[in-house]
Amino acid sequence: MNNTIRVHYKPATPVIEVINPNAFQIYPSVSSGMFHIKAEGEYELKKISIFDGLGRVVFASNVNASDINLNDFSNGIYLYAIEDSKDRIYRGKIVKE
Repeated sequence: MNNTIRVHYKPATPVIEVINPNAFQIYPSVSSGMFHIKAEGEYELKKISIFDGLGRVVFASNVNASDINLNDFSNGIYLYAIEDSKDRIYRGKIVKE
């Protein structure tokens, strides 16, 4: 009786997609509360989320918004995550002063 187990390993070739870091612009990077989003070329905004310093979602939109109003939020640094129509994620930070 043979108790040998054979395992064949074939490494997968990784698929790397180069994401355009300039696909979306959020400006100005420092504002008193109103920020604007601009999509470049073929990129379409699907969702945007804004996070506070503790990682809590303070703003989220599933529509093709072009403005973000943070006037009622505390001053500080906020992180954002933009999801495009192909489910790619773009991250960055904005400052509300």
